[in-house]
Amino acid sequence: MLEAGDKTTCLLGSSDLMPRNLDHRLEVVVPVDDIRARQRVNAMFDALLSDNTNSWELHGDGSWKRMKPKKGDRRVSAQGLLMRNAVARARRTVSRRS
Repeated sequence: MLEAGDKTTCLLGSSDLMPRNLDHRLEVVVPVDDIRARQRVNAMFDALLSDNTNSWELHGDGSWKRMKPKKGDRRVSAQGLLMRNAVARARRTVSRRS
């Protein structure tokens, strides 16, 4: 997501922006203009950023620390959340076709 003032642009492309992937090849990003698609992308990022069971945090010194739920917080798995959303969306699609 790119934000400038009140304008937001959503671009999708490679998530692995490593030198080995950027040297000697062309990477392409595409804008997400459809509002519903942009909302789904935002929901996915919200799920990924809320994960407190399977995520790691990179520190300024280059070390990584496994994220854990804070005391009293509910465990959130981004993979579980995204899978539940995908199954629910598939069920809605099937029921509309019936």
